Amino acid sequence: MKAELGNLSALRYKTHEERKFMKKHTKKSLLAFMLSIIIVMSGFTVVFANEAEYANDEVAALLEMGIDGISPVSLSGQRPFITASDHRSAAILPDGSLWIWGYNNLGQLGDGTNIDRNTPVKIMDDVAQVSLSNNHTMAIKNDGSLWAWGRNLRAELGDGTVTNRHSPVFIMDNVASVSAGNQFTMVIKSDGSLWAWGTNTGGVLGIGTGPSSPNPVFVMDNVTSVSAGDQFTMAIKSDGSLWAWGVNSSGQLGDGTTTASPYPVKIMDDVVSISGSTQRSAAIKSDGSLWVWGRNNSGQLGDGTTTNRLSPIRVMNDVVSVSAGINHTMAIRSDGSLWTWGSNQNGRLGDGTLINRHNPIEIMDGVVSVSAGNHSILVKSDGSIWAWGNNGYGQVGDGTSTTTRDPVMLFGPTQATPVTGITIDQLSQTIFTGETTQLSATIQPLDAANKNIIWSSSNNAIAAIDDNGLVTAIAAGVVTITAATEDSNHTDSITITVVDETSTPDQGHIRSITIAKDNVQIVGRTNSNGELVFNITQQQFDMLQDNLGWVRGYITDIDASHGHITFTNIHGSWELEVGDEAGFFTGHTVFIQGFNREYTIVVNINDASIL
Repeated sequence: MKAELGNLSALRYKTHEERKFMKKHTKKSLLAFMLSIIIVMSGFTVVFANEAEYANDEVAALLEMGIDGISPVSLSGQRPFITASDHRSAAILPDGSLWIWGYNNLGQLGDGTNIDRNTPVKIMDDVAQVSLSNNHTMAIKNDGSLWAWGRNLRAELGDGTVTNRHSPVFIMDNVASVSAGNQFTMVIKSDGSLWAWGTNTGGVLGIGTGPSSPNPVFVMDNVTSVSAGDQFTMAIKSDGSLWAWGVNSSGQLGDGTTTASPYPVKIMDDVVSISGSTQRSAAIKSDGSLWVWGRNNSGQLGDGTTTNRLSPIRVMNDVVSVSAGINHTMAIRSDGSLWTWGSNQNGRLGDGTLINRHNPIEIMDGVVSVSAGNHSILVKSDGSIWAWGNNGYGQVGDGTSTTTRDPVMLFGPTQATPVTGITIDQLSQTIFTGETTQLSATIQPLDAANKNIIWSSSNNAIAAIDDNGLVTAIAAGVVTITAATEDSNHTDSITITVVDETSTPDQGHIRSITIAKDNVQIVGRTNSNGELVFNITQQQFDMLQDNLGWVRGYITDIDASHGHITFTNIHGSWELEVGDEAGFFTGHTVFIQGFNREYTIVVNINDASIL
């Protein structure tokens, strides 16, 4: 039976600009663009790896770099996040709720019991990231607080004890990323520093060959991504360099040897995401190439052999996400296709057979994220979550303990938040031929799923607008610029008046006036009739009326000379005084035309020469 947990909130849709980019650019450019979406917004990625025999989380959880450093990214309004370990699975839904299912002998599900669960169980809310080993769980809330539960035999929870926890316990604040390994934990703090605690077998903490540590110990600075495997660790620094340390019996460090290293050693450059598992590693470079190394007894490296590799080898291109499971690997290419290879025990590859694959095979399309344990779990482009493979502890989550070779849907497709309206952020305005003006628009509600905007001009021969909202004035005239939502075709419009540059007043006459006060700014431009035209909204008019005894701005003539203006509120009309630093002269009355949505102020300036 499938878990009925309601609809997820909206998947994040691609912007109209992104969709255009993918249509117009080459495959290589597309790959780089899609990688940039994974790396985005600041250039930082974090991989939450599981402990090896305890596989890894999905590649590339997003981080944002702000003034204060790295901070966890809330998933609210975005697609679900999923992860798998050996015998467990977890999902963070777009509303921030964390659900876990599968093996629970040591309280690693966090539901207060030690009872295995074969359907998802809600554990906590407001969660940004989660990482599973087979026996303990680490989660970061949206406020950067770190929480832990499950086995604590080697102090892997980080609470200073060796007491198992059946429910989440608070560990520390200011955490940007976490990765739960085999009896140890790695954490990146908001300042980019990497910290570790738990067992130090084989130097897995990266601090030398000392004993286990029940408290956080500093490892290195400038870390943007970390993946804790089975008694080894990998980390990406801010310069894209990949470092590894710990046990190296199958060449999983990738340094060309099988010698363990208790300190970080540099492996390669230009890396954007990583996944470490049972004696095996995988990395994606910025060009989309996928590199693997380490154990290969079941063909899990995907190079067509069963030979271990002590150094990285390239096996695929155009890859945007990878997850290394117990003995199989899963990768998503830039077109959304899912590829798997390695051990097919219990049908974990998803091809409907039990045949091991030594080379990547395509399984399905429309996949946006994936995670591998000794089973497999993924998110499709519609937000639905699917799983299959080994199910001895209920880790597939379908309400049974029966292994399945075919994907089973656990959570249904997301229900996109519909668009209810759109407002152009700028005012109607006047511009000269040859000039440009940038427009933008706000879609309501703010969490609407589809925020694509379609811009249009009523006459492209007068003023044309591109897909990004940039208006170019071509010839004199008046046009209506419309912003329409792709979802439900809601619209908003403004007027653009284009004035021929050759018809502007002679030198010494006013060309434009900008009035600014209390964050309200309006610009008036001279039209071909010798009038200075302002277009303002009711809100701006009300703010100026309510707050104004006078407003001061600047007048700029063709030679960029400067003077002053003063508006005086006189019984609903405004008197304009124009002058320079030496003094003012009057005689120009500003009046309001119309009382619709917008108000136009017209000033006759034919004789308003600047002194």
